Amino acid sequence: MNIFFLYTPLHTLIAARIVEEKKLMDYIVIFVGRNDKDFYYFTNFAALASKSFYYEKNNLLVLTLKLFLLSLKLVNKKQFSFYTGHPKTFLTRVFLLFKNFSFYTLDDGFGNINPDPKAYFRLNNENFYSIMFFKILDRRLLYYNLKESIITHYTIFKQQNVFRNCQYIQLIEKIKTNKIQLKRINILLSSDFTESGVKNLNFERNVYEMVVKRHNIDVIVEHPASNLKKFDQNYNHKIYKGKLIAEDYIIQLSKNSLAYVYGFQCTTLFVLENLSENIVVYDLGDFSKYN
Repeated sequence: MNIFFLYTPLHTLIAARIVEEKKLMDYIVIFVGRNDKDFYYFTNFAALASKSFYYEKNNLLVLTLKLFLLSLKLVNKKQFSFYTGHPKTFLTRVFLLFKNFSFYTLDDGFGNINPDPKAYFRLNNENFYSIMFFKILDRRLLYYNLKESIITHYTIFKQQNVFRNCQYIQLIEKIKTNKIQLKRINILLSSDFTESGVKNLNFERNVYEMVVKRHNIDVIVEHPASNLKKFDQNYNHKIYKGKLIAEDYIIQLSKNSLAYVYGFQCTTLFVLENLSENIVVYDLGDFSKYN
C-alpha cells in the first residue's frame, strides 16, 4: 500500500511524477488544504487514486482526531509506504502513530535547499509538548528520528538538500521555444514574509510597491500562504486570480509571451530556471535586506 499525505499543489505535482516513475498502480491520497486552488490540484492528482480524502485545515484539534481515526481505518497493522512533503508537521506524524511504515519524503519548496543553518527543515527543534507527546507514545516520530528514517527524498532541485538519500526528479520537461517575436510580460511573485515573521506588513508592502514600479510589473502572483492584503486597490487589476499555481500559470503565459519573473529566493524561480528561453527569472535576493 502507498499513501501520499500532501499539503500543497507543488506536492501533488511531485507526487504525480513519483507515481509515474515508480509505476505505482495502487495508492491513496490524503490532502490537507486551505482553498479552492488546493482542492483543484488535489482533484487532478487524486483522479486515478484507489482512495482519496480531502480535509480543510481549520479546527486543528478536530482535524488531528479525524486523521488519526482515518489512519486506524486505512492501515491499522498493515505495512505501507508513506510519502509526504511535511515530515515535521504534527498532523503528519499523528497519522503515523503506532504504524508499520516505510518513510519517503518529497520537496516542500525553497526550504529544502535553504542554506541558512537555522532553516526550518534543517533544525531538529520542535516544541516541548510535541517532544513529550512523541517521547511517550512513539519515539520513532520525534523529528530527528523520523529524518534519519527517510529511505528516499525526492527532490526537484539540483542544489544540496537538507535531507539525505536524495533522488532528483524532473518536475517539468524542458519547453520548446517559440521562435516568433513575443510581447514581454513582467511578473512579480509575492511571498509570505509577514506571515512567517521575517518582516512586518508595512515593510513588505513598501518593498512590493518599489519592485512593481522599478520593474514595470504587469502581473502579480500572490503566495498561496499569504492571507494579508499587501497591495492597495490600485494594483487589483494586476493580481492573478486563477486556480493555477505560479509555475503552471507562467508556463501557460510563456507559450505566447516572453515572461520575465521576479521574486525573492522562492521555489518557483528554481523550478522555472532554464526551463524555456521564453521564461527569464530574476532572483531579487534576500528580502530582509532589500532596500
